[in-house]
Parts: sequence; structure tokens; C-alpha cells
Amino acid sequence: MPHGNEGYVYMERHFYISRSHNCLQGIGAAMTHGEEETVVLYATRTSTDQVSGFGSTAKRTIGNKVMGGRMADNFDRARKVLAASKDLSLRNLSLDD
Repeated sequence: MPHGNEGYVYMERHFYISRSHNCLQGIGAAMTHGEEETVVLYATRTSTDQVSGFGSTAKRTIGNKVMGGRMADNFDRARKVLAASKDLSLRNLSLDD
């Protein structure tokens, strides 16, 4: 949802989603910083009964590393899309064409 003219806030909360997870909470924000920059913040927490018992610590560590890499890739793709759309919109606004 928009937060004034300075950014957006995103929140979600799920409880007991079948067999995939018990609960999930996430919050994100994108705020302008200066004239040309945007700061993006994102935090999430997921709980599941499927990662318990023997080897649970190793499973969580591996899961955190895998998801951390995927989230970094997702944010990098989002940055590229936003940069391309900004470049495209600036070209559309040009009076020289």
C-alpha cells in the first residue's frame, strides 16, 4: 500500500497453510532516499513442523542459505526491472523524439 508520496509498505500474515508451513509473517518497505534512490527493506519469518527432530539445525541452516540466495536474486531482478522501466519512462517523456 502506498505510504504518502514517499514509498510503499507491504505486510502479510498466514496461519496454518495445509502441509507447507504453520505460519508466515512478512513485512517490506520501499522508501525514497534523495532524488534518484530508493531504499528497500524486507523481513520474513516462517515456521513449520516439517523441519524438526534429527538434523533440524542442519536443515534450517541449509534452508536459510538457499532462500537467502534466492531472495538476493529476486531483489536483483527487481532492481533491473525498475531501472529498465525508469529508463523507458524517461525516454517516453523526452521531447526530442
